[in-house]
Amino acid sequence: MATDDEPDPLTGYRDAVLTAMLAEIGRALVRRAGLRSCHCLCRYRHPAETGVCDSEAVTTREFVSDELGSVHVPMCAPCIVAQGVAEGIPGAR
Repeated sequence: MATDDEPDPLTGYRDAVLTAMLAEIGRALVRRAGLRSCHCLCRYRHPAETGVCDSEAVTTREFVSDELGSVHVPMCAPCIVAQGVAEGIPGAR
């Protein structure tokens, strides 16, 4: 076990397992909700990477619209990452 002065050697492993678990939970929720295809507005949300969409929604992302209010849009993993890069979110690559 690592002390306060030593890095935990299992941190990378835990992060990878947590990421995989969350992705699978997201996919299960999307399947249960019947959200199968990505509805990202690619050319507006990540114009530098418009060809990345794989069309298979794995989660939703909330957007606020003047007309509709809060809307949860089904999105595929590549579009989520591309949007993160376009928005400058740390860790997105």
